[in-house]
Amino acid sequence: MLYASILALSIILNVAGNGLYKLASRYEGWTAIAITFGGMVVGAVTVILFSRSLVRLPLNVAFPVFSAVSIVAVAVAASVFFHEPLSRNQALGSVVILVGVGLMSLK
Repeated sequence: MLYASILALSIILNVAGNGLYKLASRYEGWTAIAITFGGMVVGAVTVILFSRSLVRLPLNVAFPVFSAVSIVAVAVAASVFFHEPLSRNQALGSVVILVGVGLMSLK
């Protein structure tokens, strides 16, 4: 359970880091650099946490879960926080991605 929680935290930080990169694109100069650097720091912590989750979680489960949930969460976060459109096809694709990873994760 601990390692699944570490994986979940790495996913949340992955989404946050990508959000910081998008936020940085709205600024120029030192502000953009500082926000981008913040995204890089968050990204480094993401990698460290993901690596720690692999102590107990198999890579063939952890990586698909990390990737798929990150893809879906970034799409939702972009819609909520940056008002980017989320089409019906994107929403349906997100469901298909999550179902597919769920099936891959079953033993």
